[in-house]
Amino acid sequence: MPDQCTESEYWDPHYNEICKGGVTVAEFQTAEECDFAVYLLAKGGIRAGVVLPERGLDLRWPHVRVSPDDKRVALDILAQPVTTAERAEYDAEPECEPFALPRCPKCTSCDVVLEAVANGNSWRCDICRESWTEMPNITDASC
Repeated sequence: MPDQCTESEYWDPHYNEICKGGVTVAEFQTAEECDFAVYLLAKGGIRAGVVLPERGLDLRWPHVRVSPDDKRVALDILAQPVTTAERAEYDAEPECEPFALPRCPKCTSCDVVLEAVANGNSWRCDICRESWTEMPNITDASC
């Protein structure tokens, strides 16, 4: 079972090594149900992956996978009845806003390229060739 400090790391349940190398512990009709199962597993300290059907003719249902070492614990977690409070807590979690490219400070174009990320994001405009650095605002990290 992973240690508790891994909760703060970025973890994408749709693109990770467990999706390919894990074992299936549950199948659901929708990806949203899989995401809720991943949430419940994460609360129990289990990292999970979601595997979605690959093509329109792929008739498999979305399923949740975990590390083979975590299978028994994951099955125990998913077998527990879900309380109204747990579901409300999940539904209340804020979703991250999609990333919006910055606008060039000179010509306001959105045709910009990220050139570097050390000591802030360094951007260059493809239209007017203006370059600027955007310093991170760590107090604005809502997700």
